[in-house]
Amino acid sequence: MATDAPPPPRMSADELASRQRDRVLVDAGAEGERLVARIRILLVCLLLLVQAVPSPDPLDNLVGFSLNVLALALAFGIYFLAAYRYRPWLAFVSSAIDVSLVTLGLVGFFVVGKPETAVNSKVVFELYFLAIGCASLRYDWRICAMSGALAVTEYSGIVAYAWRFYGAGAQPAFGWNVQVGRVIVLIAAALISVAAVLRAQRLRLLSITDRLTGATNRGFFDQRLAEEESRARRYGHAFAIAIVDVDHFKRFNDTYGHVAGDGALQTLAETLKSSMRKSDVVARYGGEEFALILAETGLEEAAHKIELIRRLVTAAEVQVDSRRVAKLDISGGVAAFPRDGADARSVLAVADARLYEAKHAGRGRVISGLKHFST
Repeated sequence: MATDAPPPPRMSADELASRQRDRVLVDAGAEGERLVARIRILLVCLLLLVQAVPSPDPLDNLVGFSLNVLALALAFGIYFLAAYRYRPWLAFVSSAIDVSLVTLGLVGFFVVGKPETAVNSKVVFELYFLAIGCASLRYDWRICAMSGALAVTEYSGIVAYAWRFYGAGAQPAFGWNVQVGRVIVLIAAALISVAAVLRAQRLRLLSITDRLTGATNRGFFDQRLAEEESRARRYGHAFAIAIVDVDHFKRFNDTYGHVAGDGALQTLAETLKSSMRKSDVVARYGGEEFALILAETGLEEAAHKIELIRRLVTAAEVQVDSRRVAKLDISGGVAAFPRDGADARSVLAVADARLYEAKHAGRGRVISGLKHFST
């Protein structure tokens, strides 16, 4: 039998939605960062191939080659972090590096004595737009804004430095109208990138959210389950899967109506979401079933957690109408990786089987395969 524990503090609906939105967007950002990391390595390798072509100016070639070698080393370092040690701050750092590498490319023209090229280069300057565009793949408008602001600031510094070589602008190679136009276009690119990300965030959230309960949907659950298995194998961690189901839900609908049934599912979803950690997943799996992923959690800890949630649901009330309230109970099945299966799908099947075992044993209980715990 699980020991009694104080219930977790209740969160408002806005707090629950905000926490879920943050978790979803962090996941999307991590996925985008890994994609950008691969693109970055490919692009730098292509640029190194270009550097292999002999140039009339050896110094020009040396500066370009040195810059690309530095970029390649940074690209592999960022790829490793994105794949194995991702943290949200990495997206800001890698975006800043992308922009600054373009700036270093333009600074290289000063090194080889070509200041006029630094402020008129078309190929290198346009890499700023590639850096800003890649920032939008990270699903965070703040990264797009930061990348745009950094590009504008650094390029403005290059223009200000180049002005020293042209006095009052007598040289035809330098024109303020061209430089101001370039800065405005950089600002416009950043604004478009921010707008695109805000729209993509909204579409992403709509695509993975169950409209009735606000929990994530089965598609998102399947994606996160695969990611959690990969992470668990890489670091030797356990994780648990739980499936919970409303007891006698058809009878509840027949007695109180489908509107009350919807309210029951919403009450259950809110209880689940407020009781789980930010790193966990709560998904509507189908009908009145919810599936949960408890990251870095062993079987016994997960079983105690789901039993506590079951008690919270039992204590909750569903408002049927202005005069009536109804009560709910749930059953649950819990399994853990690698204890209950060699892969995530096997563990999910065990959790599902234990849910049905709980149903057949009389409902209103959580079964985890721990004899001293089953209730």
